[in-house]
This record gives sequence, structure tokens and C-alpha cells, in this order.
Amino acid sequence: MTVLRLSSIALAALATLAGCQHGCTGFGGDIDGVPFDPNGTVFTYIDATDDRDDPAEPARVAVAMTWIVFNPAGDLAELSGAELSEMRHEMALRDGLALVFADQAAVVPGARFVSRLDGGVETSDEGLHAVVHFAPERLTPQSTYASFRQFGSVRTVEVELDTVELTPPAPAGAGEGAGLSGRVVIDIEAGPDDVDDARTGQLEGTFTAPVVHERPAEHNLGLLGAADVIGLPLAPPTDEP
Repeated sequence: MTVLRLSSIALAALATLAGCQHGCTGFGGDIDGVPFDPNGTVFTYIDATDDRDDPAEPARVAVAMTWIVFNPAGDLAELSGAELSEMRHEMALRDGLALVFADQAAVVPGARFVSRLDGGVETSDEGLHAVVHFAPERLTPQSTYASFRQFGSVRTVEVELDTVELTPPAPAGAGEGAGLSGRVVIDIEAGPDDVDDARTGQLEGTFTAPVVHERPAEHNLGLLGAADVIGLPLAPPTDEP
């Protein structure tokens, strides 16, 4: 396992954390020239309700990082249809990251987690599932398939938590609570079936993700079509095997 560290790249990324409105993140490094910037809205929520609206055991903790800027504790349904459509459009065309911790009880200061996906399949069992969404390549009239390069299919995300305060703000809907902060390392590697020139590299960053209540968080992510981009909101856990 790679030891999490704040290199000069990650330290430089800290500069992007100033002046954030709804959470912050900043990543240094690139994937063969492709940067990563989901620093628009960053927040945490506790996925604590199952498909019967009963308390889920264990509760999961989700962190959403998106390029677009919105109030995760508000209600995006108040936007006009055109405004919401534009935000959904940008959601799909910009960088995004989801971190899902399997058990709230394990989310404590100093805890480390690893998610490893090989060809989109989770191959690790270390309490974390991560979805990394890179913005699609922008095309020009001269773009050809010969110039297209795929990303490596082996993606490892390591997270180390610094601060943890998961008490939602009271009363419900009052805004954002303290949430999570920590460090993230994303490694993109080529798998055995990838093309020879697959994009590989490493990203290092930090994040601060205030906590909001589950209902507005899931409501807004649903309106943004985020499930198709970063896999949030999560499907409710069930009692089915």
C-alpha cells in the first residue's frame, strides 16, 4: 500500500482551498497531462436509511466532490428548468469524485482506507468504494480516434482522514455541519488488457467536506443525475442476500 503523504504537489493543491463556498478540495499532479479539478461543491452525508425508511445497519458515509457549485443543503428544485438542465449537463461533462465509507463506526480521525477498481470492479475490501469521473475529452474538427488515449483501467484511491465531525446541523435544514477533512491519493495504472499508451499517473490532494442532512443531499444529487456520473445517491441497502 502506498503511504499517504503530502508531497510538494499536494501542498501546492492546498492553495486552491482558500475561498471555498461549500466545501473544498484541491488536487495536484495529472494523468499524462490531464488535470483533475472537482473543486466546486464538496460535502458529506450519512446514508443512514434503508429501503424501508428504517435505520440502516451499518450506516454508510458518502463524500461527493463536484465541479459545479450549488448549495447541497438547499433545494435545487427551486431552480428554473433551464438552470437545472444546465447544471445536469455540466455535472456529466466535468470532473467528479465520490468516496463511500462502508461503516460510519470506522470513520474516525487517522483512519486510512483503500479502494481498488480493476476494470470497474472493486477488488479491495478495506471499507471504501471510490468513483473517479474524469471530464470527457474536448474535441476539435481535427480530432481523430488515432489521437484518443484511454485511461488506465486500474484505479487505486487511498484516503486518510484528519478530522471527523459527523453531527448534522440542527435544526434539520439549517445548513452545513463540520464534516470530514483528509487527504487523497489517486493512482491510475494500466491493466493487462489496456492499450499500450493508456494514460497513467498519480493525483494527490486534500479535502474539506461539511456534513449535510441525508434527505437534501440525496434529493439534490438525484436532481443532478449524479448517480450516472459518480454513483450518488446510493441505492438503499436491503435485507436481500
